Amino acid sequence: MATIINNPKYPDGHLLELTQTKSALSESARKKFAEYGYKPGEEFTLLKSNPPKIPDVTILLAEGKWNVWLKDKKKRAVFIKAASKSAIESIFVHGGGTASTAQLTELKEIISLHQIEAIVEKGKLLTEDEVFAKLSPTDKKNYRTLYYNSAVKQAEAFKKWWKSGKKGYEYERQQDKWTKPIYAQARKLSGLANDNWNPGDVWMKKRGWDTKHITKAKDIDGLNIEIARAFQKKDMISISLKQVPDNRTAGKVGIIDPNQLENMKVDLDFSFLRANDTFSNFGVETRSGYFARVGFKSGGTENVSMEGRMKGAGSALGAIDAGKYPKMVKDKWGYTLRNGKTTQVSTRNEQLMRKEIKEIYKRYTPKQVSNSIESADQMIAAYLAGDEFFKRRMLNIVSFLYSYLVLPKNAKEFQEHMKETWFLAKKLNKESSIYLLLN
Repeated sequence: MATIINNPKYPDGHLLELTQTKSALSESARKKFAEYGYKPGEEFTLLKSNPPKIPDVTILLAEGKWNVWLKDKKKRAVFIKAASKSAIESIFVHGGGTASTAQLTELKEIISLHQIEAIVEKGKLLTEDEVFAKLSPTDKKNYRTLYYNSAVKQAEAFKKWWKSGKKGYEYERQQDKWTKPIYAQARKLSGLANDNWNPGDVWMKKRGWDTKHITKAKDIDGLNIEIARAFQKKDMISISLKQVPDNRTAGKVGIIDPNQLENMKVDLDFSFLRANDTFSNFGVETRSGYFARVGFKSGGTENVSMEGRMKGAGSALGAIDAGKYPKMVKDKWGYTLRNGKTTQVSTRNEQLMRKEIKEIYKRYTPKQVSNSIESADQMIAAYLAGDEFFKRRMLNIVSFLYSYLVLPKNAKEFQEHMKETWFLAKKLNKESSIYLLLN
């Protein structure tokens, strides 16, 4: 619900959306908006300064004194009137701007941090207005009620896990003040990227609790043991955040301890279902709905990227470590993946790729490999027709496809391989450290 009437916190031009929640937008109200072509999810902005004497659009929800002026995407002045304040506010949620993914991720983390802090230190959640007031001017422009709702569910799940009633903590996002030297030491000792060592988006520690013994650790095992001890005593907690879908009523909480990997039971069926290959990317899907998506992040790169996903989920599990995966393939099968712009368009590489493509189509039917590439010959012909940049990319992507579909010698090896990519996507490996997952 967007608390917008006579509220100075939301400025002129603040973005709103007509709710898509059926319980909030009655059939009667939906029809009145539909008369002017407005659908659930429609965007409006607050019109607080100099509204016209006569509106372009008038929507009478009911006779009464409560009203609000908005502007639609066609710049029309929209006047809405109702019998109660809530009758108007309940049908709108706060919208968002056109920020980058990184900016939106930071905004979501900040909102969640505020709510977790409020739950621990004050024992209650912040209202949407209270959260909004804490944001920077840029974050206010990109704010969405969707992020607030997710943070509420995360904080409520955290509260059930916390139980201790302890207060007096400091809170920060990853790599801010006291977490920065911890991550620097972890990178130095493990060789892992920040998120692959610990994907904690926000951290909390007892006020005044000294982290020097962690940053002075001599090896990664020792560092991770100290992180685990602090976690168990609730001296310091790392929290990884995944947005809770709007259609879920509650968040989930779980302790992810990579040192327990060997004993971890994963209730997923990693057996092969299908692949979906194009000339620039592919996905390998398992029967559980988990799939590895492999491709290029932009049109100008030759570096292959990978991420794990669950079918139907709103977000990725995470990137499959680009350093760990090639090493895993090399250690298991002695195979060196082709990757990056250093790949040569050479006779040797072309012959090797032809052999790999033919092996792929020999083991699987065309429909198991791709929705669009009907044969090995068609794939090879596409390669020959491309320019040098296209050829390097294809040489690279085929080697990754080969590593997923052919190098595992049988169904059991395939399942084990996909399970290991799932671990990598979840940032689970022996050199990673314990964290709390809220999703």
